Amino acid sequence: MILDQVRIKNFRQYYDVQSIRFSKGERNVTVVHGENGAGKTTLLNALIWALYGETHLPQPEDLFSERAEAETPENGHVELFVELKFRDGARDYTVRRSLEGVKREGKIVPKQPQLRVDFIDEKGRSSTAGNPQNVIDQILPKEMSPYFLFDAERIDNLAKETNSDDIREAIRVIMGLKVLDNSIVHLKAAGREFAEEIKKLPSGDLPELVRLFGECEGQIDELKSKLSEMERNKQDAIHEKSVIEDRLRQAKESKDLQAKRDKLQEDRIEVETRISKMDDATKEICSKRGYLAFASGALKKARDILEAKRARGEIPAGIKQQFVQDLLSRKRCICGTILEEGDAHYKEVASWLERSGNKQLEDKFVALAAGEKLMTRLRSEMYEELRRLRADRENELGRLEYIKEQLDEVSAKLDSKASEEVRGLERRRQELETTIRECEHKAGNYGGQIKEKESRLKMLGEEIRKKEALEAKARTAKNRMIACEEARKIIEKIHEILAHQVKDRLQAKINDVYKDLLRKGYIAKLDDNYTLHIVKEYGDTDRSVAMSQAERQITSLAFIGALVDLAREHDRKPKGFFRGGIYPIIMDSPFGYLDPDHRARIARGIPRLSNQVVVLVTDSQWEGDVCEQMGGFVGKEYRLINHSPRGERRSEYEYTEIIEE
Repeated sequence: MILDQVRIKNFRQYYDVQSIRFSKGERNVTVVHGENGAGKTTLLNALIWALYGETHLPQPEDLFSERAEAETPENGHVELFVELKFRDGARDYTVRRSLEGVKREGKIVPKQPQLRVDFIDEKGRSSTAGNPQNVIDQILPKEMSPYFLFDAERIDNLAKETNSDDIREAIRVIMGLKVLDNSIVHLKAAGREFAEEIKKLPSGDLPELVRLFGECEGQIDELKSKLSEMERNKQDAIHEKSVIEDRLRQAKESKDLQAKRDKLQEDRIEVETRISKMDDATKEICSKRGYLAFASGALKKARDILEAKRARGEIPAGIKQQFVQDLLSRKRCICGTILEEGDAHYKEVASWLERSGNKQLEDKFVALAAGEKLMTRLRSEMYEELRRLRADRENELGRLEYIKEQLDEVSAKLDSKASEEVRGLERRRQELETTIRECEHKAGNYGGQIKEKESRLKMLGEEIRKKEALEAKARTAKNRMIACEEARKIIEKIHEILAHQVKDRLQAKINDVYKDLLRKGYIAKLDDNYTLHIVKEYGDTDRSVAMSQAERQITSLAFIGALVDLAREHDRKPKGFFRGGIYPIIMDSPFGYLDPDHRARIARGIPRLSNQVVVLVTDSQWEGDVCEQMGGFVGKEYRLINHSPRGERRSEYEYTEIIEE
């Protein structure tokens, strides 16, 4: 992340549009001069607000310029924005956070801030980010920003042991340990969810269902086998019966009786066919028009209601509602009387609205009356048709009974013949008829059992599929829970290894920077809790030292420089879970508590801390050794010019200009 330009409009004391272009390359330092109160801290907070929408200023809700607010007329609109342009990797970004306000009763009432991030990618294509804050957080996470955009107080406090949590957080973020921490937390939560899911799933009785399913399949197969056997027996009996009847037709003694039986059999089939058709017709009538049998109560009630309305003269009515409405709208009766709303004549005519007929009601009355008559007629026709079918069926049943008697008589005559052969054939034929009837009865019984078993088989199949789905879900949840636990253990091991590596590398880098900035031979050490200790070696032992404010400031700068170097190293050779990057350092008043020697050391070391450095200083902090040591690295210089009612540059309202030197 290399800064290119910042533009500020009406943000706190920065009136109208003020801008700074940051130095890059070999002369990587940009210096902003400003006396106390001129706006150095506000400039730092403008950058923080542009990136994260927050500030560390007194009265953070008052963001609009005092002068811009005074010059805005009542009910007028005023705008403030901070626009930051920078390059990250191969992309050029423009971050613009803006805020519009309306002046109400002398005060600016702000609306919701708006954030927009535009970028030009590696191929020169322009785009607008759909989730702008997420884009910013990916480039410079908010947790890391205090180590690259900070003031002197932040630098001083960082080296205190009470701020070990801040140090630990910075290290976790910059080295990707926070990603691992979050992963461990999420995996634990996911594992608990899967465990709860397993508890809620019913324990399976799938094996018993599978056993019953197989048993049912076996029973169906056995019944089908019996049914097939009955069909074969029946066909064999029919065939043998047919052969016997042929012999009876050929025998001189029985041929006439057999011919008569053949004719009776044909008649029997015809009668049974007619009875079957009558039964089908009866079923169809009951299926399609059976509701008419239960409609008598509803028809009578509807008829009584209509008759009552007809008796009262409601339907059909002599006067229509629309006719009465037209009279009232024209305010004139058919007799010529003027109708004024509220008078007696108006009320009299209006009263006819209740007695007049409604067209929709009368239309429905006509339709209902016609429908009632139609349904009554159809109901009578249905009963008449059913009675006719029943009478015809009774006749056919009588004819069928007569045919059966004739057939029995033929059989008896054949059985009484003198010829032993004829008597034997007839008796065998009777046995075969009994066999055929028994086969048909058993086949019907088997068919019913098969349908019942197939219905149960279907039900068992559905239940098995449900149980299998539940058991599969339980197995999946269990596997996921185990996977979460295994992944968590692996990530915890990676976390432990990385934590030790990070601590050792960071400690070495802090000391590399530290020895150039501090004149004393102190050593920085990080313990397992990432608390930063400054010690002095005494033989084989280390003794903690009490640091001065200046030494704490130098220690903090060494720590920040080490962080920047680690991020830069990751950018060149990505490792672990943090993509790294090149980050600028923006420091507000970093020389406030340093003696001349340490100021010179810091001034000489700061340009090497990062690829880009922005220093906000007063003239007294800059002069002398600082200017001499850092001057060769300065590419851009700006001055904050403050205007105020009591300052050198008098103005009715306080505001600041940024002037390039």
